[in-house]
Amino acid sequence: MFKKLNIFLHAWANDYFFRPNFFQILLAFLLLPLSFIYFLIVVLKKFTARKIDFGIKIISVGNLTLGGSGKTPLCVAIAKNYEGAFIVLRGYKRKSKGMQVVARNGEILLDVAASGDEAMIYATSLKNANVIVSEDRKIAIKYAKEHGAKYILLDDGFSKFDIAKFDILVRPNPEPRLKFCLPSGAYRYPFSFYKFADFVAIEGQTHFRKSEILNKSEKMVLVTA
Repeated sequence: MFKKLNIFLHAWANDYFFRPNFFQILLAFLLLPLSFIYFLIVVLKKFTARKIDFGIKIISVGNLTLGGSGKTPLCVAIAKNYEGAFIVLRGYKRKSKGMQVVARNGEILLDVAASGDEAMIYATSLKNANVIVSEDRKIAIKYAKEHGAKYILLDDGFSKFDIAKFDILVRPNPEPRLKFCLPSGAYRYPFSFYKFADFVAIEGQTHFRKSEILNKSEKMVLVTA
């Protein structure tokens, strides 16, 4: 029952953000006061942040919207071109706490439960991978620098307004229909924040993603990153 409910809610949310019907659009406009409050909080957070320069080149790959937009494969592609890069991310849904080194020079040090799915993708996709998960990205950056990092790649790091970095924003294709912040739209950060990016990546224009399905079956579920 819970599985069916989860599938229904996921489908409803996808329609609400990308293909809303009349009633969903009406709901979005009714929720605009909450979106405005959310907007003010995000703007305040950005413009009151004081940037810290860690003395190392930091590249952030992030997006403004909910859901997958291709951040992970783009980050992998970038890492392959930067020898000595350390990937730093939160480690969503991992069972461990604090800073954890997932991989060091290609040696995987944690299991997927402790690292989180996304961190393990990095660890297994990159030769000589260096991957760190941490709720506090600043601690992880300092650790990486002390252990020989030449570059830092921040996965989903746009929101870290207090870290001096080169910001790449991945713009989804297709985009959400309504350009509102949560909960009226799918934007975690205002649509206008694209102007703060150092580079905006658009799949199909600035880069292309190649997908391959192995051991295909009818019961497969597509999960995006």
